[in-house]
Amino acid sequence: MEEINSVPKKKRVSKGIVPDIENLRYPEKIKRQAVRIYKQLDTGEHKETRRKKIACYCMYQAHIYFDHEDDINVIELGKSLGLRKTEAKSAVSMKLKYKPGYAPIKPKYSYENVIRKYMMKEWDENQLSGTLVDDLIESFNQLLKDSPALKSKQFNTLIAAFIIHYMKTIGISIDTNKVSEDFGLDSGTVKSMQKEIVGAG
Repeated sequence: MEEINSVPKKKRVSKGIVPDIENLRYPEKIKRQAVRIYKQLDTGEHKETRRKKIACYCMYQAHIYFDHEDDINVIELGKSLGLRKTEAKSAVSMKLKYKPGYAPIKPKYSYENVIRKYMMKEWDENQLSGTLVDDLIESFNQLLKDSPALKSKQFNTLIAAFIIHYMKTIGISIDTNKVSEDFGLDSGTVKSMQKEIVGAG
């Protein structure tokens, strides 16, 4: 029997992913868009890890929305949310249900853009003498033309492995572990891809 003077409990209002992303060191417009995307998901309450993975997914989708997908390191994003490397990787490729009338945005990755931005970020103009970056991209495109099966390989793995392969081929020292880490990859995976590139060449 209900007590006459009992005070009804207030229904807990979910704040969604806001508590997870509000203090992340990403532009505010990215975080605001991530919240908008979250609100378009047909999703309810989730346990902490599942919610953080959804937050990772929404932040990734927000970067794509602003054409900033080349700037996002999924592993670092996941780490900032308290996710393990494998959890972050699986988060951005989750198949989530959206409310009617909304669909996820597909990334507009460009091999050339990713390679050029990475090279310009990691080496200064003195190190990138002449047409080195253009030559690297031309060589990469030729590889894909000669071995089209490589296009089916994981995007970042292929790019990281080729950059290492090309730089070593022209006699420039490069740290395989650092490049792998920069692309959010395991060095063993990148080394395996290097072998495939050499075999295809």
